[in-house]
Amino acid sequence: MLTIVEEERGLDTADPGPTPEAPPSPVPGIEHLQVGVRGIRMHVARAGDGPPLVLLHGWPEFWATWEPLMARLTDRFDVLAPDLRGFG
Repeated sequence: MLTIVEEERGLDTADPGPTPEAPPSPVPGIEHLQVGVRGIRMHVARAGDGPPLVLLHGWPEFWATWEPLMARLTDRFDVLAPDLRGFG
């Protein structure tokens, strides 16, 4: 579904190259995706089902900042926590 949303918004979903393995998450149900966005590859942690909710971290953090909160929101939202460029 994430790819479909990106295509509808006109983002570049071309294959950005090899995908490194993400470490397993201690929270069940969190999947780790590599998403091509306008020529760059971004890591996105995703969990849940429902309306999308994007959680953006601050400096110098990364997606795992939101991991405890993601576990509490997955019953109501499709939670997306990307690693901003240069982090994670």
